[in-house]
Amino acid sequence: IAGLEAAAPFGAHRVLVRADSKLVVEQVKGTWKVRQPHLRPLLDAARALLRSYAETDLQHVPRAQNTAADALVNAALDAPDAGPEAAPELARED
Repeated sequence: IAGLEAAAPFGAHRVLVRADSKLVVEQVKGTWKVRQPHLRPLLDAARALLRSYAETDLQHVPRAQNTAADALVNAALDAPDAGPEAAPELARED
């Protein structure tokens, strides 16, 4: 959710979401059910954010293969201003 919120100001039409939790990926896709009621608002928030994109792709990436992505997310979340101006090198024109 934080990653989708941080990506919103970039104005992209497509988003690729990679996560190290297969459970979360499959629940957001709707393949697997969310059985814990307290998680439903988080699922709804993630799906609402994804609906703002014309094209979405959710992929599971095992934790051992996800170290570079973790480092980028941590750097972005730690930045004083996590908007597009904070990391112009990450902005891409489609």
